[in-house]
Amino acid sequence: MVNRTATAALVTCAALLCATGCSSSFGGDKKTAQDTGSRQHLTVLIASSGDAETKAVKEAAAAYAQRSGNTVTVDVAKDINQQLAQSFAGHKPPDAFYVNSDQFANYAKAGSLYPYGDQVKDADDFSARLRASFTHDRKLVCLPKDTSTLALAINDDLWKKAGLTAKDYPTTWGRLSTVAAKLTKGDVTGLVVNGEYARLGVFLRQAGGWITNPGQTRMTADTAQNTKALDYVRSLLKSGSLNRAMPPRAPGPVPEGGEGPFANSAAPPGRR
Repeated sequence: MVNRTATAALVTCAALLCATGCSSSFGGDKKTAQDTGSRQHLTVLIASSGDAETKAVKEAAAAYAQRSGNTVTVDVAKDINQQLAQSFAGHKPPDAFYVNSDQFANYAKAGSLYPYGDQVKDADDFSARLRASFTHDRKLVCLPKDTSTLALAINDDLWKKAGLTAKDYPTTWGRLSTVAAKLTKGDVTGLVVNGEYARLGVFLRQAGGWITNPGQTRMTADTAQNTKALDYVRSLLKSGSLNRAMPPRAPGPVPEGGEGPFANSAAPPGRR
C-alpha cells in the first residue's frame, strides 16, 4: 500500500506539471509562460487530512526530486478550493494539486487538467464509481487520492442515558428520527452533521437521487427522490433533533456533552 501511494503521488507530480500549461487561466485566453529548462522547480498544492498525509506527500515529492533532479515545494492549503481558484485567476497555478470531486468538472472543462489516466496501467483497480468522479468526456483524467465512508459516531454516555441499546442503532430513516428525538434534551441535539452538502447528500443517495446524473452531464437536484430526502431532513430540523449549524471539524472522539450521533467521514492518508 505504501509503495502504491508513493507511486501514485509521483505520477501526479509529473503529469500535472503539464496540466497547468494547457490552460492556466481557468477558462480565459491568457497563457502562462512555461519554463523549458532541464531542471524544474515544481509546486504542489494539497489539502491535508493531517500530519501523516502531509508527511507522505512530502516524502513522495522528495523521492521524485532525488530521482529527477528537479526540486519540489509542497504547500498545504487552508482552503483548497479558494486557493486553487485564486492561483489560476492570477495565472500562477501550482504544477500539481489536489482537486475535490465537486470542483473537478470545472477545471476539466476549462482544459486546466492534463489527462494522465490512460498512462496508469492499473487504473482499473480503482472502483468504477471513483473513476467516474474524475472522468470528463469519457476520458479518465486523473486518479482519486483516497475515499472515505460516511460514519455515524455515537456518544455512548448519552446513548445509555436515553435508555438506548445496541438494538436501537438506526438502520432506517424512521429509526433515526426516533433515536434522535430521544437524545434531544436541553442543550443536547440528537443528531449533528457538518454543514456540508456531502454530509446531507447521503440522504439524497439513500432516496435514489443525487445532484447530477451518473455521467455528471446534467443537474438533477430537483428530482422527486431528492425532494423526498430534503423533506425528511427538514422534518428533523423542524423537530429540533438535527443541528447542522456547525463548522466542519477533524475526525475524532465525540465529546461527552452536547452531541448524540455525529455523522462524519475520515479521509485516510493516501485520496479524497
